[in-house]
Amino acid sequence: MIRLVEWLSLRRGIDDLCRRGQVFSFVMRLMFTAICLSLFLQMLALPICRELGLLPFSAGQTIQLGVAMSWLLVGSVAAVIGPVLGREIRSLAIAKAKYEHLSRVDALSGLLNRRAFTEALDETEEGLLAILDLDRFKLINDSHGHGAGDVVIRAIADMLLETAGSQHVVARLGGEEFGIILHGKDHARQMELIETIRRQVAALPVYVEGKRIVTTTSVGVARIAPDRRREAVYAAADRALYQAKSMGRNCLMREEALSEVVRAQVAS
Repeated sequence: MIRLVEWLSLRRGIDDLCRRGQVFSFVMRLMFTAICLSLFLQMLALPICRELGLLPFSAGQTIQLGVAMSWLLVGSVAAVIGPVLGREIRSLAIAKAKYEHLSRVDALSGLLNRRAFTEALDETEEGLLAILDLDRFKLINDSHGHGAGDVVIRAIADMLLETAGSQHVVARLGGEEFGIILHGKDHARQMELIETIRRQVAALPVYVEGKRIVTTTSVGVARIAPDRRREAVYAAADRALYQAKSMGRNCLMREEALSEVVRAQVAS
């Protein structure tokens, strides 16, 4: 009974109707629901018509005729309108799915954008957040043109995806800034991975019109925990990134090391 009610329910997201089979099922459920509603209304009207003497047939014959007419009329309408309605629903579902995808993906790099990254960060219970900023990226644009800068961005994005793997979240946060969410509790191994990425950026061969472009990245890292607000995690990683920049760039700074750096600066 519960499965039948679920099957008859029309309250389903349009993105569930991207495949032809799902659209056909939706049209069939729509037709069956319309037939049931027609029969229900007939059952309500039957006693009234009987009292008013408007029934030319017996109650049993009227019910049989009503059932036959409901199936005939609704079936005919569904046969004509169903294919057209199905195509339109499917086209709308595909367009919505494409829009949702584009609204979450950075057009240049193909990575997730800031919006999708923020959503992923909100859903992460434990791990590390790493913010990477390419060093002196403006110099690349000024010296080689913005087209060369775009080539570098795409090359870095491809490398990040390949190195981080599918178990972690990689995004372009804007400009020359990238973000990585590393899931899990093994922070030591995660730090090794981030350091590997930093070294790979410096060693990445990017060629534009026969010229090799070299860049490096500074990285700020903060801890993600259930008891920490995600805004605080991002702010801590951002402060660590700023400190990495101020220490000469092309280095990695973790939030726990910030206090030691500040004490050393005060002592000097």
